[in-house]
Amino acid sequence: GQTIDIGVKATHRELEGFINYGSPIPGVSIDVFLENSLRDQGFTLQQLIPLIGNGDGGFDEFFSTGDNATPPGPEPFFGPVSVETKLFQASENKIVMPVFQTINTETSVTIYDGATLIIGGLIESTPIKVEDQTPILGRIPLIGNLFKSESETAVKKQIIIAITAKVIDPTGRPIKGSL
Repeated sequence: GQTIDIGVKATHRELEGFINYGSPIPGVSIDVFLENSLRDQGFTLQQLIPLIGNGDGGFDEFFSTGDNATPPGPEPFFGPVSVETKLFQASENKIVMPVFQTINTETSVTIYDGATLIIGGLIESTPIKVEDQTPILGRIPLIGNLFKSESETAVKKQIIIAITAKVIDPTGRPIKGSL
């Protein structure tokens, strides 16, 4: 029969998992409290906000003086104001990317028309650690280890590729016989 020269490039790609490339975005909350002397004079925080800071309602000058700051202006009239800042996580900011494992092989062979080529030997071995314990007894301090076991094994995957080669004419019909 006829022989066929075959060049094979096989690629096996498998999803291994995901990696988070993002990092949490921090936030700051700022609480401003009126001291008793201001409350006693009948002031609210909304009345004092335009008077504190740089004149346009901002807090630049006020916050530069630190916690337990006193707003600018006549001391007896305004009194002290306390500021409390708290950090919190505004967003998890997850940016997840898939991670793939790729196995490649390349070979060249000559086979007969209609014969099947088997490519094997692409093996992946994944170690697995197994911890087992007897319920309740395995958690007892000091003697709990007597009721626990640990073992390690490997899960093996083997990829086998089967290729059947047939010589066909331009219309797709098999060609039998000589060249």
